[in-house]
Amino acid sequence: MRKLLLVALVMLVAGISSCKKSSKEDEKDDNPFELGYSNLTTEEHKKDLEQAGLEFVREFNGLPEEPSIKALNYLSTLGFSFDNEIKSLSNVLAISNHAANKNVAGILATVNNNDVNKLSDFYGIYKWNASKSDWDEESSTSKLEFRFPSAENKNTNNAILTLSYVKDKDYTINDERVEFPKTSTATLTVDGKSELTWTTSHEYKADGTPTKANVSITIGSFVLTSNTTNNGSNVHSGFALKKGAKQLLAASLSGESTATVTNFNNEDDIENLIKNGNASFEIMNYKFQGQANIKEIIKEINGISGSGAGKKEAAVWNKHAQFVAINTRDNSLIAKVEFQGSDDRNCYPYSIWDNNQNKYVVQEYCWDDSSVEPLLVFKDGSKQSIDAFVENGFNKIIDELESLIERFD
Repeated sequence: MRKLLLVALVMLVAGISSCKKSSKEDEKDDNPFELGYSNLTTEEHKKDLEQAGLEFVREFNGLPEEPSIKALNYLSTLGFSFDNEIKSLSNVLAISNHAANKNVAGILATVNNNDVNKLSDFYGIYKWNASKSDWDEESSTSKLEFRFPSAENKNTNNAILTLSYVKDKDYTINDERVEFPKTSTATLTVDGKSELTWTTSHEYKADGTPTKANVSITIGSFVLTSNTTNNGSNVHSGFALKKGAKQLLAASLSGESTATVTNFNNEDDIENLIKNGNASFEIMNYKFQGQANIKEIIKEINGISGSGAGKKEAAVWNKHAQFVAINTRDNSLIAKVEFQGSDDRNCYPYSIWDNNQNKYVVQEYCWDDSSVEPLLVFKDGSKQSIDAFVENGFNKIIDELESLIERFD
């Protein structure tokens, strides 16, 4: 799966995704490769995308001001003797910390590492006692709950964080018995008002291979959803970040795959497990879309070696893939994507002792570097590196998305 994901990651960084049509009529009505070019100039598109990035930042910058973020950050200062042992609690506190720092990639990383341990081992109700600066504990058989002030200047425990967990069953993984969660929930209220809700649900095959994981986090007006599925023939992972009804950011990775815990470990040739890999990336009103035959790309690239490898690999991508960039405001084509290969020979001199000449002589060590770069090709035929359109830190988000789907290897 790793090789597939690396290829799909290249596709995602290039800003592309696969789209499948249910019928020929659908293809006729909604074929991204037959869209007309936008009337905007290349420079206008650059400015428009820059504005989309700025709009994203403006919208996202409201997250640290949500009451739940402030309350959770204050909770983290009160201290626990066991906070690192409870993964659910650690994740909630990590989300609030990343949100306070406006770190989108960090939030996704926390969702990616949303492990849930046996929460019932820690059930209890903890009430902050300001007079002794410590927690008073009451027993509970159904939940882990913290009652605390939402800020330093609050005199009452006006915030309540409640965590609960439902076990699926025990699975045997590598001869070890492991307990997996079926669902988990975390809620935070401040002054009786719900400010944060975090729910997860999970499903597995008999051998412990995850088949489904859904995460939904609501923080005031912000909603982050993450989902991963593996039905034995297809693997998919994606996330979306919204503020109210407005989608700020979305991405997904998927592939046709027969990978499970067992056959992935036993299969040497990835192309026997993978047929197609797809990816998508959207920010505000920009969508990058396409399709690629990953099995053929991997097979042909694996057979390339020697000089000119970069140009040959680019030819393989251009042969088995087609991608476009779309402005979703008017459903117009911004640019098509073309892969360009480059091959560079690099040398550096070094000194070596020559016994015949009884002195040091200078020699050269040389090697070939090859690379493939996706280029945007605009209506006027001009070309530009995709990097100029996918900067501003979004690559870190893509890295975390790749890590998320890897959990289903």
